[in-house]
Amino acid sequence: MIDANGVVKVLDFGIAKLLDPGRAATKSTNLKGKLHYFAPEIVRGEPHTVKSDLFAVGAIMYELMTQEKAIDGDSDFEILEKSRSGNIPHLVSKLGNELSSLACFVDRLLSPAPEDRFASAKEALEHLDRIVTPIACSAAELASIVSAPVSASNVMPIHTVMERKKRHVPNTNRRKS
Repeated sequence: MIDANGVVKVLDFGIAKLLDPGRAATKSTNLKGKLHYFAPEIVRGEPHTVKSDLFAVGAIMYELMTQEKAIDGDSDFEILEKSRSGNIPHLVSKLGNELSSLACFVDRLLSPAPEDRFASAKEALEHLDRIVTPIACSAAELASIVSAPVSASNVMPIHTVMERKKRHVPNTNRRKS
């Protein structure tokens, strides 16, 4: 979400966990959260780990890049079955060679086997830093970037983006930090 001052805010990943050590945990058979972002091991009833969170990040990235959910179906049962089985379309096959490094990164986050995902968020971020050049941009620019599906035919070369950024007049209406 972008607030009134143009600042991007992350609102909700769809699941919360009580971390009060003084309170006894109760095992529940109810799934809480957005089914489209559940890692296969969660659907199978295995414990939630950081790798489950990395899977959810991969599902969000997939959706941002394609405007399609990585795991979707006509019913909750179908969505859960696709997640449990790891039946997720590979992003590499959807986006082509120009984005293969980023697509492979997302595919690794979405690996059905937790042991094939990154060991930690730090490891994932370090890997991402090696394959993506960060670009500072305004909230409006970010919105325009994510408003259309990414494909090899509409990706702007990084040097073009950087050149446009050099010519960009800073937004003086932004909130001061």
